[in-house]
Amino acid sequence: MKRYRREHPLALRILASILVASGLFAVLVTGIQLYSQYRADLAILELRLNDAQSTFVRALEDAVWRLDNNLTIHTLEGVQQLPYVAYVWLETVDGAIHRQGEEVHSPYIEVYQYPLSHRFDDPPALPIPLGVLRVGVDRRPILDSLKNQAILTLALQILKTVIVSALILWILYRLLFRRLSHLQQTAKALTADDLHTPFMPETNPVDRFDELDDLCTVLDDMRLRLKAGIEGIREAQERERLLIERDSLTQLMNSKTGLAQAQTQLSIAEQKGEHLVLVAVAVKAFKPVIESLGVQYAELMIVYVAELLKKLFAEDAILARCADNQFFVTLRINGTDIEQIRTLMEKMRGDLSQPIYLHGHSIDTNCYAGIAISPGDGRDAHTLYKHALSAVYSAHAQRHRSRYLFFDPLKYETTTRRLKLTALISSAQFLEEFELHYQPIVDAKDKKLVGCEALARWCSDELGQIPPPEFIEVAEEIGLIAGLGELILQKACLQAAHWRTLAPNMIISVNVSPLQIVDAHFQQIVENALALSGLPACALKLEVTEQLMLHDEEPLMEKLRYLQSLGVRLAIDDFGSGYASLNYLCGYPFELLKIDQSFVRHMLSEPGRETLVRTIVQLAHSLGLEVVAEGVESNELSVLLTEMGCDLLQGYCFSRPLPPQTFTDQMLGGDSGCGTQVYSVGI
Repeated sequence: MKRYRREHPLALRILASILVASGLFAVLVTGIQLYSQYRADLAILELRLNDAQSTFVRALEDAVWRLDNNLTIHTLEGVQQLPYVAYVWLETVDGAIHRQGEEVHSPYIEVYQYPLSHRFDDPPALPIPLGVLRVGVDRRPILDSLKNQAILTLALQILKTVIVSALILWILYRLLFRRLSHLQQTAKALTADDLHTPFMPETNPVDRFDELDDLCTVLDDMRLRLKAGIEGIREAQERERLLIERDSLTQLMNSKTGLAQAQTQLSIAEQKGEHLVLVAVAVKAFKPVIESLGVQYAELMIVYVAELLKKLFAEDAILARCADNQFFVTLRINGTDIEQIRTLMEKMRGDLSQPIYLHGHSIDTNCYAGIAISPGDGRDAHTLYKHALSAVYSAHAQRHRSRYLFFDPLKYETTTRRLKLTALISSAQFLEEFELHYQPIVDAKDKKLVGCEALARWCSDELGQIPPPEFIEVAEEIGLIAGLGELILQKACLQAAHWRTLAPNMIISVNVSPLQIVDAHFQQIVENALALSGLPACALKLEVTEQLMLHDEEPLMEKLRYLQSLGVRLAIDDFGSGYASLNYLCGYPFELLKIDQSFVRHMLSEPGRETLVRTIVQLAHSLGLEVVAEGVESNELSVLLTEMGCDLLQGYCFSRPLPPQTFTDQMLGGDSGCGTQVYSVGI
């Protein structure tokens, strides 16, 4: 029973309930039985007393009437021998008293009185009193008998109850508790890592299928669903972990996970006196492949590069994909054996420089690498990665033959500045700090103001004054030149429209990047700027550099002729510094030619350049083009260029670039009757 009580508290409660209920029932039944027996014994006692009354009372009356003491005493002794009679007391009318037995005063003693008298039968007369017979009846034997019987009955009932309860408990254990114990142990053993133990115990095939089996089946179904749910959650967590820690395309670590691992490797390297080498690799062909062949080919190329890097570096090296077209590898080396790294990089360059073939297409991955080594290039993984990327950028910018470079702090400063320029140009702060200045253009003959060139100026709060070629190049590189050029064109046209209220014949010339012209919406941008400002198309000149000639000729010619049909005049800028040929001068609809200032400034010191400028002027005039000379910084140059036949002059000899209001005050305000004015945006 202790085993049940310890293992099955429910069994103890069931046993106690059975015992209490059975005990109460036994007490009730026994009480009813004893009470019935007590009533039966009293009835028997009454019957016997009645029999005694009919027998002994008549004999006592005869004995007393005859004054026969011996018979009286003998009769009293007979009465006293009756069951349950404790004593007998006879008192006659003459005061004589006869006793048999001790008179006892007890609550269990009940006294019965019988009057004695003598009757005459012939002739009939009233009875003559003889005395009183008192009989003391003791009920204790009846009660003792009932008590003993009650004890025996209760003992038997308790024994029966215990036996029946034990039998019931055994049956319950066999049919219920044992299986409940199995369910309890199985449930306790269940964990998120162990859901294999079934609730359904191993049973005999002939066993009946009952409600507990139904419960076990339901619990097993719940267990299997829970197991499937937990496995699903773990699979989802694993997928989420992989998404967080791994690159979905190459299954390599992503930048966050890779840098964390690299930091750990860096700590180990420092403890062992080693150096951590971080190699950043950029696949520069990624974007061109997307644009020409599509994303699928670009992704296949990235997977190819990833597999090649896996084979190239040792298994203990950390390899991560940190951007669409970037990877980095970290490895520990002993000492500062740079030659070991160079050998490895040469092997990588040889492997990555080989073209790959994807579905019939030969593709050059155009990979560049940068190397940073701890502790000289950084004492944490993020710094090493940043410096390695700087080396990658330098290698690509220089088109370095080896396609890899070690980190150079001096070049890093240039790269950092370029990154800051990129961030600033992409922000609204650039639009707030950007402005246009205007430099006058004069007629070569009378030196009167005929126009101005608008020059983009940017004075950054963070970087200070930034030269236009620097930020224009960055804007072209990050794809923002079209928006910037549109802004410049609109501001220039609005300013020129305002000046035309003071000088009605003003004509505006705007320098545009070749990347602007090849944009599909360039014609619409020009038309919008003219419509927004109200400036006539004939008052606008667009200047382009010779680099424009490197683009597809037919679409380019179509755009330029369309702009000319609107009335916009076209000029070729910085002539002689680029790729233009005489064929371009004949084929393209240019009306103006601007001689590059590098030729003009050195004419006095280099006779050959003077000859070249004179030849360009004569050539342009023979083709019907006007000629503008830039970089005129002295009166001597002005006289020489005028003598050569230049039509227009521009340079510090006449004025520096001026803000709009200063230009209005000093130039237009002093000569309200100026002739044709050219307005150009210098880039």
